[in-house]
Amino acid sequence: MSKIFVILFTMFFAVSSFCGTFTVGHDWVKTTGQKDTTQNTFSLKYGFEKAVSEDFSIGVELGTGNNPRDYTLVLSNGADAKDFDLRKAFVKYTPEIEGLDKLTFVGGKFARPFMTASELAWDHDLTFEGWGFQSAKEVEGNMVHFNGGAFVLDEFAATNEDPSLTVLQVGSMGTLEEFDWCVLFNHLSYSYVENHPQLAWAGNGNDLTAAGNYLNDYDAFELSGELVRPVGETHMGINFDYLKNYDTTDDAYLLGVNVGDVVVEEKGDWKVSVNYRRLEPDSVLAIMTDSDFHMGATNAKGYELAATYGVDENVAVDFDYIKSEDLFSNNKIENTLWRLELVVEF
Repeated sequence: MSKIFVILFTMFFAVSSFCGTFTVGHDWVKTTGQKDTTQNTFSLKYGFEKAVSEDFSIGVELGTGNNPRDYTLVLSNGADAKDFDLRKAFVKYTPEIEGLDKLTFVGGKFARPFMTASELAWDHDLTFEGWGFQSAKEVEGNMVHFNGGAFVLDEFAATNEDPSLTVLQVGSMGTLEEFDWCVLFNHLSYSYVENHPQLAWAGNGNDLTAAGNYLNDYDAFELSGELVRPVGETHMGINFDYLKNYDTTDDAYLLGVNVGDVVVEEKGDWKVSVNYRRLEPDSVLAIMTDSDFHMGATNAKGYELAATYGVDENVAVDFDYIKSEDLFSNNKIENTLWRLELVVEF
């Protein structure tokens, strides 16, 4: 990154509010056929969104690393400079439209514009390049959402057949007696992925031709949701996620349970969750999935146990345990991840 950009970015901070997250932690990883690994890690992301008029705003976020699904870097040679790259840069248009409670359009490189109930198909660090929109309207006490976008996956100057993804989402959320609920339906439409070379940063698991190109397409539907109810001074929730590829017989699903505070942001807040997931090889393109589960691959099954405890305002300790293995393989690979992190929000 050029020094001029850093200077301009810092100057803009002087007249803009900004926020970010810093983590420092330790990983222990065990993988079949490989030596056990322990490593110290850290990550940093920070950025801002600034209104430039009544309806328009711009936003920028910088972050460590260049993996699109992970900000984490390994603490290694202390004399090394660390990668710090542009993660988001977008313009947002939010007009007031009579009859709608929310309408937003965004263009550039931005966070996922549609909602999800889990990381089965969408890693939480993913950003998208292209165009997106969000809309919401209250109907009989429930919020109805229509979200989506058109996203670039790869770009070649010599052809118009560039891989891309279009997502359309219809969802609803509300309250029924003591239960807060949310149901989401996504339609995923990929273009020019079949027979395209495997995309950068892709995990293993997708079926490839002998030339290393994608054997199948990945058009799919996804149905997910969550149900939460108070339990004393805390909450208990269940979430599910199911995705099926239209072009193959492959599917993926996740079932999870969580107990504790909905959001951990104050001292003494806590949350514990457990989930089981199963992803067949071509259920989802392996550049989107959770990078921590089975090293970001598909063709995997396993479970995750996670816990978060607030040690101070905006400071928490995270624990994560993930145990996974190949679904279909002559030489099955098992992967175990233990992670302990201190997370600081600012």
